[in-house]
Amino acid sequence: MLAFLLALIIGIALWWAVTLHTDASLEHLKQTGFQVSYTLEGSPPVVFDDAHKKIAFIRLNRVLVYDYGQVLRWEWGSSEQSGWSDKSETTENIHLTFYLKDDQNPVIRIEGFDEAEAKRWRSQLAALLSKASNQP
Repeated sequence: MLAFLLALIIGIALWWAVTLHTDASLEHLKQTGFQVSYTLEGSPPVVFDDAHKKIAFIRLNRVLVYDYGQVLRWEWGSSEQSGWSDKSETTENIHLTFYLKDDQNPVIRIEGFDEAEAKRWRSQLAALLSKASNQP
């Protein structure tokens, strides 16, 4: 029981730290003129500035900002993972991979989507980025 309580406290502390970092990063982006139009809640979070045609990936060590035109393409994928207590129970993990015109960060993978959110974002990404990228 003590181990569970300790793990819970550590988990809450990590969630709180990541939330504070994300909020601070968003505030800094806004101070630079970035206008958040849409937020893709994944890990890491992704925000879009449709007015300036920019996309930002909020990573723990830094925020990466790109023009829509630097997004070469994106791909949705999924994998199955065994359950925590019942190993025969599997869950689907949906991820989104962005391919960018960036020698240092050519690929950024976003994790943590459910099927409904992925379905909604599939069409929304096409509407946001298709004019400025090579995505079909």
